Amino acid sequence: RFAVAADLVTHFSISYTDPPRHGGPEATTWASWIYGVTEVPHEGLAALGRSWARAPRLAVQGAGLRAEGYDLSQRAYILSCPEPGRPAAAACDLQASEETPLRDVVLYIKGWGDGNVAVKIDRRPVERGQGLKIGHVRTIEGTDLIIWVKQASARPVRIDLEPR
Repeated sequence: RFAVAADLVTHFSISYTDPPRHGGPEATTWASWIYGVTEVPHEGLAALGRSWARAPRLAVQGAGLRAEGYDLSQRAYILSCPEPGRPAAAACDLQASEETPLRDVVLYIKGWGDGNVAVKIDRRPVERGQGLKIGHVRTIEGTDLIIWVKQASARPVRIDLEPR
């Protein structure tokens, strides 16, 4: 929503215009702004923005998941389970580089189901906490899984997922 008067301490609106429109498939358009609060110093924000604008390519190893691409509006990689509700182990290889850096990865997995997941980064187990957050989204079609990993890299990274 827009601020009528940007004069209060709790005010967070930094824009008074409409968001830029982007062309979508089949004569559709989309628009979004992302607002956020971070502890990252301003020097680190350029790399974060670059990781969104030039997201590393993701390749899935194994039949447990299908990659559907990077959704700029969500700042997330979209994946899906070939058999909804019956996830299988898979590995996601993110081809990060200096030109396409990786920052705080989000994996949105459609049709995962209610089950949990074990996550490994470069074959090392990662426990839930400050560097790994996991949640479920209930939809009409079933239950999706969201994984957020605090990760910064300018080299390839592998994320292994195993149903629990």
